[in-house]
Amino acid sequence: MTDGIEAVANEEYSKAEAYFETALKEKSDDKKAKNYLAGVEDIQTLLKYQEEGNLEEGLTLSTKISEDKDAPDIKKQAKVIGEEFTSIKTTLDESTKLFADAEKLAEEKKYSESNEKLKVIQDKKLEETYYTKLLAKTTELSKKNSTEIEKAAAEKEAADQKAKEEAEQKAQAEAEQKAAEEAEAKQESEQQVSSGNESNSSFAITESQAIGIAEKYFTSGDDLYLGEEGQTITFENMNPGKIFLSDNGGGFYNIYLMVDDFPSAACAVDANTGEASQSVLHFRGLGVEIRTTDAPK
Repeated sequence: MTDGIEAVANEEYSKAEAYFETALKEKSDDKKAKNYLAGVEDIQTLLKYQEEGNLEEGLTLSTKISEDKDAPDIKKQAKVIGEEFTSIKTTLDESTKLFADAEKLAEEKKYSESNEKLKVIQDKKLEETYYTKLLAKTTELSKKNSTEIEKAAAEKEAADQKAKEEAEQKAQAEAEQKAAEEAEAKQESEQQVSSGNESNSSFAITESQAIGIAEKYFTSGDDLYLGEEGQTITFENMNPGKIFLSDNGGGFYNIYLMVDDFPSAACAVDANTGEASQSVLHFRGLGVEIRTTDAPK
């Protein structure tokens, strides 16, 4: 028995088992030898579970041995192994939860966040057999996540490039359209200047208002001439629908007093203020550039 207990202390369990078997052959009813033999057999099984990575069976058996009061040396050693099993189980449970979280994130297409969870597992440097399956799944999921991340990055790059090209094409088209519009406007302006007609809708007095103002001007003057009795008197814009433009940026209507359809006198009506003044019947031969714009409606 003494040799067997010494072998247990040295963790030489096979040798201890042989000593206890010999003791029982010599004294088959030796209770202490029976307890130690059973304990040695159990702890050898426990060590086998540890080697195989059989965590659940190892935890159960280590608890059983630790509760055996008849083999204190074996109980102490089983307790140490049991604590290792407990620590491993805690780490495995934590890592398994991390993996479950990573799987859920991957299902939600949050691949980078999923890989962050997996990296925590990988950084633990779990080398024992207990973690083999978990580490294999972790590696596999990490690769899948990385593939999806690379795929998404490539798709984003392609989409960004397409958007950039479309923006450049749009900007170019807008620039070309603007240039064409400016060229067209310039051409129209040049044509209007060459034909004596410019576009300006900023004047306040309409043509009909200007004719009314001219009529009052003619009918209120001291040297009024409205023709002979029986003649027809009318008032007309010299250039119907148009305003003559001044060099100072202003404009005026040149309203004729018509006697039997012939111009007898002319009145200039300011297209902004409505002020009336005497004017000439025509401008040709006066050495001035004739420019006009459309009268406001």
